[in-house]
Amino acid sequence: MIKLHQSNRLERLLALLCAVLDEPPADPLAPEMIVVQNPGMARWLSQQIALQTGIAANFVFPLPARFAWQVFASQLGELPEQVGFERSVMQWRILGLLPELCRDRRFAEVAGYLRDDRDGRKAFQLAGRLSDLFDQYLVFRPEMLIEWEEGRDEQWQAELWRRLTASNRRHRARLVHDFRKLRQRGGLSPAGLPRRVCFFGISSLAPVYLELVDAVSALTEVHLLHLSPCRHYWGDLASAGEMARKRAAWRRRQKTDVSEYFEAGNPLLASLGTVGREFFRQLVDLQVQENEQYVKPEGRSLLARLQDDILDLVDRTEPGREPLPLAAADRSIQFHVCHSPLREIEVLHDRLLDLFTAGADLKPADILVMAPDIETYAPAVAAVFGAAAAEKRIPWSLADRSFREEQSLAGTFLFLLDLPTNRCAAPAVLSLLETPAVRRRFAVEEEELARVRAWLRESGIRWGLDAGHRRELGLEMSGLHTWSFGLDRLLLGYIAGAGELYQGIAPCAAAAGGEAALLGRLAEFLDRLRDWHGRLREARSAGDWTELLLRLLDDFFAPAGDEDDHDALPELRETIVDCLGQCQRAGFAGLLSPVVIKTCFEQALSAPSPGQAFLSGRVTFCNMVPMRSVPFRVIWLLGMNDSDYPRNQRPATFDLMAGTPRLGDRNRRNDDRYLFLEALLSAREVLAVSRVGRDRRDNSVRPPSVVVAELQDYIDRSFSSDAGRACRQLTVEHPLQPFSPRCFDGSPGRASYAEQWLPIPGPATEPPPFLSSPLPAAGEEQRQVAVKDLVRFWSHPVRFFLQERLGLRLRAADELLPENEPFLPEPLQRYALGQAAVAAVLAGQGNEEQLQWLQATGALPHGSFGVNLFHELARLAAGLAATVTPLLADPVAALDVAAEIDGFQLSGRLDGLYGGGCVRYRAARLKGRDLLSLWLQHLVLNLLAPRQCALKSCHVATDRTVRLRPVADPGAELRQLLELYRQGLGEPLRFYPETSRAWLEAWRAGKGREAEAAKKTWTGGFRRPGEGEDPAYRIAFQGDHPLESPFPALAQAVFGPLFAHLEDDDADL
Repeated sequence: MIKLHQSNRLERLLALLCAVLDEPPADPLAPEMIVVQNPGMARWLSQQIALQTGIAANFVFPLPARFAWQVFASQLGELPEQVGFERSVMQWRILGLLPELCRDRRFAEVAGYLRDDRDGRKAFQLAGRLSDLFDQYLVFRPEMLIEWEEGRDEQWQAELWRRLTASNRRHRARLVHDFRKLRQRGGLSPAGLPRRVCFFGISSLAPVYLELVDAVSALTEVHLLHLSPCRHYWGDLASAGEMARKRAAWRRRQKTDVSEYFEAGNPLLASLGTVGREFFRQLVDLQVQENEQYVKPEGRSLLARLQDDILDLVDRTEPGREPLPLAAADRSIQFHVCHSPLREIEVLHDRLLDLFTAGADLKPADILVMAPDIETYAPAVAAVFGAAAAEKRIPWSLADRSFREEQSLAGTFLFLLDLPTNRCAAPAVLSLLETPAVRRRFAVEEEELARVRAWLRESGIRWGLDAGHRRELGLEMSGLHTWSFGLDRLLLGYIAGAGELYQGIAPCAAAAGGEAALLGRLAEFLDRLRDWHGRLREARSAGDWTELLLRLLDDFFAPAGDEDDHDALPELRETIVDCLGQCQRAGFAGLLSPVVIKTCFEQALSAPSPGQAFLSGRVTFCNMVPMRSVPFRVIWLLGMNDSDYPRNQRPATFDLMAGTPRLGDRNRRNDDRYLFLEALLSAREVLAVSRVGRDRRDNSVRPPSVVVAELQDYIDRSFSSDAGRACRQLTVEHPLQPFSPRCFDGSPGRASYAEQWLPIPGPATEPPPFLSSPLPAAGEEQRQVAVKDLVRFWSHPVRFFLQERLGLRLRAADELLPENEPFLPEPLQRYALGQAAVAAVLAGQGNEEQLQWLQATGALPHGSFGVNLFHELARLAAGLAATVTPLLADPVAALDVAAEIDGFQLSGRLDGLYGGGCVRYRAARLKGRDLLSLWLQHLVLNLLAPRQCALKSCHVATDRTVRLRPVADPGAELRQLLELYRQGLGEPLRFYPETSRAWLEAWRAGKGREAEAAKKTWTGGFRRPGEGEDPAYRIAFQGDHPLESPFPALAQAVFGPLFAHLEDDDADL
């Protein structure tokens, strides 16, 4: 007879277990067998027994399936090998049988599904679903499988099962069948069984396992320590929803309404406790010796009252009951509403710090954090808990993570398996090279990756290994922008430098002389990618795949390195051997396509890794899985969203169990509901529920999980609060951002400990100015000025200051590598193409020669798009060149500049000189910086006053041509600009080329609209960015008003003399 010990507290069951273990067994060396539902419970038991008794040794903790196997072995003699019926092996066996069986008319539906399965993916996935299903049948429908073997059913699943068992019928269902017959004959023997077996914390068992327990209890001492939430009979409870469905079904089938035989009891227990209720009903049918040890929850907190209501089957929502008052300070149950998973983790960290502050004896080991899918929260947990300051750091550990999510090496391996169908885009391949193990294999240092990135950008690599690779993907395209195209350009550029086309290849001289080794290693890496792209395309046997994939690891991953990667590589090798070893053990002799291999390893690497840290003395983060009902002082549930929990797993249409459910069958949705009830009962002091309850874009409300809604409904109907609804007092709505002032207003439940987000105390004010006073002079070197530096300064004085005095580099270029070939060039790219086209026309190049060069560099889009763009650029270049060519008569050699102007030493060279003066051109509309550059060089020309050319200057733009007259006193003008240059090295100068030009033009118009014109240019408009959007201005003038004084005076001082020296035709720009 089973000795049934029941309690609502796992701690009480532990005390009962220790009392049982105090009675020594007949054989002191025999191990104590304690059957548990999962390894987490076994770990908790080991720790707690050691704490209670001083030692925990000579224990075995089998799971129910392992215990059943040991019982079969003791009663049925030597058991056959069951490898063929392991779920993973059975998948391969089914895959091998499907091609032949699909010719059978009974498999017409399956054959129709697989008709277009060219790569075998659908067959592999179907085999996986069927192996899962048959594994369930072995436990929950053993008698059905026996009937199939005896030929009592002719449907396709029965025939498939008969083929699977043709060579070995001694599977688990047959063992159950034989065990039942042996029991009926009275042939069971205690020999081989342990003298005592304890089942601990069990809240659900498959009916076949419970049958074994009942049978074994007649042969040996069996203790079933059952965690039951209710002390009363609750087998006939039914929630309001269940009763509504039952009544509808009775009416449909014209059956008698027997609602009076069902009880509502406690609504939470009735709604959430289906799994436990069905197990309770199974226990009632057994002959047991009961020992009830229920414990009334301590305290009068809301959590304790709810647990007490469930224990005594109390329904506080019954008509006529007065709601109980909820204490204002009661925080035993909390609801937190956030805008994102990251905010949930930030809130969790702050609230745990609250709890540690309030309870000095609370330890990290007393806290459990669960989520429906912990992988969703893992990056946020690492970011928030891992980056916390030392004084706020909380020890934490993540359990239930897959190898794929824990180790970057797994993702890299899957990327390599995908080479035959992958586009091999530049960012993805560079990411592959950035993997530490790959870098080590090809001897690429981390700091060298920046150079590789620059090479890829300059050489025009986008995607595709070569033209052949693109054709394999179904695209008839040339090799432009492929890896082969870019590498050829880089190698030719290194050998020959920037020069002419060679056999249709345009050299790209991006690699410097000392970078030959790095370029060679990059070429080796790409050669290896091309090699493996070819090798991984063919279907192979499992043995060949094993050998090939192990060689793949050797070719791409170096075994040495940091500890994580060093540990990951052997595990990856082991996974390859195990996965394909299962295929061989299944006797699968067919060829496996690359797609099936990739799907197989995605499945294997996504499974939770065993042996992860659970109950490790830290705050434990884990998945919400059934039977993890270990008590904790604080339990926090993340992600309790309507669409995420309970998790909805639709059964396959061919699942015969779903069509005819029985008592004790597994149901994912019911499991999740019971898991929520277990969390409610396992929390000793605090149960906190967190969810994404607001949309981060529009702040709209998102509904909670149905189980949370049911809990809140029960609380609102059973308790009253001064705040109105009781749950309003328990719910905290958190702001979208952690730096919101609401996080620092002292509100309980919302206060943040993150000092980095703390607002500046006092009333809201504008941010302080970037500089409170000018920087000290840099020394005499400020007076050594190169002409090119002076031109660069006046093209953007503020950026020059940030870069040269503060060392701040503002990256204008996009750091992301492009992965698609150009279709329409960006404005800057279009300008560069236009400028190059003008230079080519002036150099005498024909259109055909220019087109060949631009196509070879990959600067033009593919096909006719590129040709059309070139013709458009050629027309622009021809028009500009027609204007510029007459100005280029009588070229003059460049002049050296060495002049002293009021203590400034001006040096450099002045080029672009012709008989008519200084000539500049740009394939773009005239800009303020063009005028300034021309003006500065014009002043230098007039200062030098060479005899061989006129003291005039000209700039040709696409919209106009500007000419400057000679300057009477160029030294005085340069002196003023140099003084402003010196001032601009000490502080950001309130001069902005485009806005200052707009101000002066409006001033010259004399209509009093200077401020309006400046503001329009500074702020921009629709599809017209303003000059003020430049990051340099945003940094330098934060908390300031950039268009205030001395902006007008500087605009007048710089542009005034320039406009005064425009030739009459150009005076009105």
